[in-house]
Parts: sequence; structure tokens; C-alpha cells
Amino acid sequence: MNTRKLEEKGKKKGFTLVELIVVLVILAILAVLLVPALTGYIDRARQTSDIANAREIKTALTVALVSEDIKFSDKSNYDSWGVWVSLSAPGRYPEGSAPGFQSKNKGVYCGGPFINGKGNLPFIIDGKKTPQCRWQKYNTDLANLLKKYDVDIDNLVIKSNNSKNSSWDWINIEVGYKKGKMYSRIYSGMKGKTCSYDLNPVGSTNIEKILGK
Repeated sequence: MNTRKLEEKGKKKGFTLVELIVVLVILAILAVLLVPALTGYIDRARQTSDIANAREIKTALTVALVSEDIKFSDKSNYDSWGVWVSLSAPGRYPEGSAPGFQSKNKGVYCGGPFINGKGNLPFIIDGKKTPQCRWQKYNTDLANLLKKYDVDIDNLVIKSNNSKNSSWDWINIEVGYKKGKMYSRIYSGMKGKTCSYDLNPVGSTNIEKILGK
């Protein structure tokens, strides 16, 4: 009698092949449901990191302008002037800027300052004269000033993926004056697209859409 009970108990242990298949199917369904959600969470976390880095740079540039660590020697003859910095992912640069980025092998490119007009008048950055700079020339004075403001420009890179619908390959941070009033803008784009301020209408870029929510 005892032997028969033991045999019956033994038969009840373990899973049948059908039960194992059912479990595997359930796990597969859960994976299908959870992976996109997890991927979306990771993407949002990367975007949040990029936005925080861009805001840090914008704050540093704003403080530098207000405190006149960055100043322009001839404000009267120009409607707008200021500084800009680009934050990018390796190999995913704005149109026309790759040589500048690659020469420094960095995710942060200090290309400003700029003036709205012809000529190459000097700016004063941290007490030193520096010319108006184009994409092709890295502005070491501006880079050193950002480091002085504790911006880790040697290690910052874009972390977001390169989805055209909701993300970016590069972010531009621009701070300056227009007709005597300070302005600032953070905007983004994809690899190969121009980062010209005027060719990216305000509010049209992915990062601006996120910041505007």
C-alpha cells in the first residue's frame, strides 16, 4: 500500500511536455511586451542625460556673458552676437562640421563666438582676445572657459539613439544678444543636416518639442 502511494506521488512530480511548451509561450509573449517598453525607457533616460548636459552648457554660457567673461568689443554696429557650442555623437556630426569635430575627436565642439555681419572682429573670452570662429576652427579659449565653469567637455557626448522621429545626433546650444536683449536656444538635428540657426525654425527640432511639453 505504501509502495503504491509513493509511486502515485512520484508520477505527480515534474512538468509534462505540454506544460513546458505553455510556459515557454507565456515567457515569449512577456518578452515581446516588455522589450519595447524597456527600450523606450532606456531611450528616454539617454535623452534626459543629453538635455541635462545641454542645459549645463547653456547655463555656463549665460553666466559667462552676464559676468562678461565673454564680451564683444563692438556691440553698437551689430544686431546680434553671441557664442555657440555643439554636442554630438561620434561620427554623427552636423553638415560641414565633421572636420572640426574630428580634429579634436570630441563630442563637444566649441565653435563660437559669432557676429551677425561681415568681418572678424575680436571677442574677449576670459580676458583674452579671440577671433570670430567658424566651424573649421576649434575655439580653445571658449573650451578652457567652459572647463573653468566645471563643464566636462572632454567627456560629454550625445547618448541618445539616432531615431529621426524623436531623437537627435547633435545638439546646438546658442546664447547671445539680439538688438540688445539676451536670448538662448537649444536645438537639435540629425547627421548631415545643417545646424544653422536660421535654417532650423524655432520649435521645430526634436529636442525643442520635448522641452516644450
